[in-house]
Amino acid sequence: MITIVQCNKEIQGILGLQDYSDSIKYRPIIYLMEQEISDGYLVENLLTRELVLLTKTEYNLFKNVHFNEKFMKFFVQHWFYIPEKISEKSIYYILSHNIKQKRPKLGINRKNMFTIFTTTDCNARCPYCYEQGIDAISMDHKVALNTAKYIESSHMNHTKIHLKWFGGEPLLNGDVINIICDYLTNSGVDFHSSITSNGYLFDKYADKEIIEKWHLKRTQITLDGTKDFYQKTKNYVNQDKHAFEKVIANIQRLTNIGVNVVIRMNISADNEKELLSLIDYLKVTFNGNKHLKIYSYVLFNEGSQDTAPMTLSQREQACEAFKKIEKKLSDSGFGIYGFRFPSICTSHCMADNGSSVCITPTGYLTLCEHHPNDEIIGNIYEGITDCSTIKSWSNRLPETAECITCKYYPQCITLKKCPSFSKGCDNFLRLRKELLTKFTMENAYKKYLKEVPCEKSNQQSQRRSRIHGKTNTE
Repeated sequence: MITIVQCNKEIQGILGLQDYSDSIKYRPIIYLMEQEISDGYLVENLLTRELVLLTKTEYNLFKNVHFNEKFMKFFVQHWFYIPEKISEKSIYYILSHNIKQKRPKLGINRKNMFTIFTTTDCNARCPYCYEQGIDAISMDHKVALNTAKYIESSHMNHTKIHLKWFGGEPLLNGDVINIICDYLTNSGVDFHSSITSNGYLFDKYADKEIIEKWHLKRTQITLDGTKDFYQKTKNYVNQDKHAFEKVIANIQRLTNIGVNVVIRMNISADNEKELLSLIDYLKVTFNGNKHLKIYSYVLFNEGSQDTAPMTLSQREQACEAFKKIEKKLSDSGFGIYGFRFPSICTSHCMADNGSSVCITPTGYLTLCEHHPNDEIIGNIYEGITDCSTIKSWSNRLPETAECITCKYYPQCITLKKCPSFSKGCDNFLRLRKELLTKFTMENAYKKYLKEVPCEKSNQQSQRRSRIHGKTNTE
């Protein structure tokens, strides 16, 4: 048995080592993800985030709780085994409560992440856009200046804050980005920013502006297929026949100046082959580019006004496509699933994490970027005034019978108001968690294999140095 990833330090500090007794009957905790590989089995505890490698023989013994005392003691102390009569959820609740208590309390009007709608207008007309029907409004210079003042007065002191530019297409109104960034810089506010964009308009802005003024660290850009499919889906207002090439050139430029680009691939009922071909194209174009990552997501069209929701068979087909696409992304090196093993979830997103707020083009405050026109909790002039709406975003969906035995429970928060959970915790959401976990496990093991030769080489080098030093002394 080999430990690949140690228990998460935050969790370890709360749970510590579980007491072992040879008089107690134990069983495997249900929060286990198992992955067969050529060297045996990877087993991750999704509660503690510890990852071990077992040989096939060890794995069979592990499943049957039939180890000798030495190994039994390890698996009990490290929470892979728990007493038969103990509930996993009781352990999770204790852990979750303690983690929440340890997290800093920002206060109702203190935030460190601000999502700013520069505009709700867009230069593309994607058929799946959830903002269809929303009035196209752009933030004016006065609101932009007052937005900057609000951020200055409400951000956490001595903390680098995150500005997230959003739209519509936020680059249609880049002037307000400059106004806000200039004000915050002159006021001594430490910040970095990210942007969600279609990538078409980046060539309007200079490298120095993007890096030194906006402090842009990351951008997300959506590509739905290769050129012809992309052009048809985006349906740009100006009907540019070379929009695909322009966006690819902008992605190349951004990565060249050190901006991390995340490409999102939206899976529909009919674009599986397009996205697989797109991965091949991107691999040739960006092979080895350390600033580029790619992920996919299924669009079931529940929130679209112009596209009918997927049928059950289409949903199943899309989920199969998702598995193929994510596997290909992982094999290509572009997958977003690295080898990070964060603590358990205590919030789902910006809407319920207590540290974020969205600012609309007219200066209203909301918690979710999917709700620029409603769910208003205040404005940039008076701050947050509606605590009841804030509280409502923390309400979770009722737990089902499946939750009791679900291995993903420590990593799952389902919000009643979130559009992602309009059908509850469905097969796609579980599939996404499964693939994310397995790819993370595999990549952590690959990282371990790379580090092992280095460790052996360093040990040999130190041994030679000691011998050489001894010889010189003599």
